[in-house]
Amino acid sequence: MDHIGGYRGESHLVIPRPGSKKLIVIFSGTGKQGARFDFWNVSQQLRCNVLLVNDAKNGWYQDGVRSLGARIDHTAGDIEVWAERLGCDRIHMTGSSMGAYGAILFGSMLNADVLAFGADTRLKLTHSRSEKMMPDSVQVRVPDLRPVIAKSKARIQCLVGEADPLDMIGAAHISSLPQVRVTALRGVDHFGPRHIQRVSDLAGLLNAFVNDKPLPKIRFQNAFGPGAKRIYLTHDAFMRKDWPEVERLARLTHQVAPHSEPAHYYLGRAAMAQGDLDRALAHLGLAVAMTPHYMEAHLHLINALCMADAPERAITVGEAFVEAWPKQARGHAYLSNAYRLGGFKTAAIRSIQDAIAIQTKPEWEKRLKSLQDADSGQDIRNV
Repeated sequence: MDHIGGYRGESHLVIPRPGSKKLIVIFSGTGKQGARFDFWNVSQQLRCNVLLVNDAKNGWYQDGVRSLGARIDHTAGDIEVWAERLGCDRIHMTGSSMGAYGAILFGSMLNADVLAFGADTRLKLTHSRSEKMMPDSVQVRVPDLRPVIAKSKARIQCLVGEADPLDMIGAAHISSLPQVRVTALRGVDHFGPRHIQRVSDLAGLLNAFVNDKPLPKIRFQNAFGPGAKRIYLTHDAFMRKDWPEVERLARLTHQVAPHSEPAHYYLGRAAMAQGDLDRALAHLGLAVAMTPHYMEAHLHLINALCMADAPERAITVGEAFVEAWPKQARGHAYLSNAYRLGGFKTAAIRSIQDAIAIQTKPEWEKRLKSLQDADSGQDIRNV
């Protein structure tokens, strides 16, 4: 096409692998522009041609890729041209979050193989990332991926975290189509690739995908079953702080699936909000015991233990949390509170400083000042 770009463009980068007849197109998620792309380090380990793309305006690729045609149909055509130019006989696509939407959209248009991590398959769904992050100026051209997939010969594999209700409802929306296969990951949130990299080998997974081999089994992999809609409705009630409704819906899920970590998480959060700390600790503790990597459950277990005046246990859980998620600011802040309740002033100051170094919040700055101003002999549990 006359607008096909060079190897490097404003929003794309081609990495040729001479001798390979495979092309993988990696669609970036939100917050990437210029020469910044998702999966950059992983792309260096792939044994095939790579085309990295982004959408700097967080537009969910509704105007295609800016330096590859700047229209959905033009971008699809340019991807085909690149595949031909590189001597490829098969196109594969992948991406996470907004990138997963892009991979499914263009993969369906080009009958490609797709590996998607956590997609909004319907744009602007209540509480969805596209509702929160897509600018109002973007014209939504493909609001629903299901009809696009239904007309295609694409083969789509979706990996979704069970701990993210929006990703689960997105997968459920397309899961009945014959082109789609969905695998759930227990206790995993929206950031599936990060989990895979931590417990397995993301580059190995993508190399298997591109070479049409069965995907290696991922730790905490689970069959995708019914219940996604109820968990989404539970999340909706949670966002509205309708605690009786949260509890009612979570109990319905628990009756059908007693080991459902999201059900225990929402039951625990509803109990916390209503002051029933014994039940909160029981449900959150069980969720963490079954899936120690369930970050939100782990985080709020620290908080519940602090509320239950059990600082030593909160410290134990909090220290494990910050070791597992050292860049999660809330973990350091919650651990600081546990140290404060336990009377450990120096540790409380250090932890709240660690939180502020990652993310600044006025309430954390205020807490730091209170701790620093406290007299050395004062019981800092009252700070």
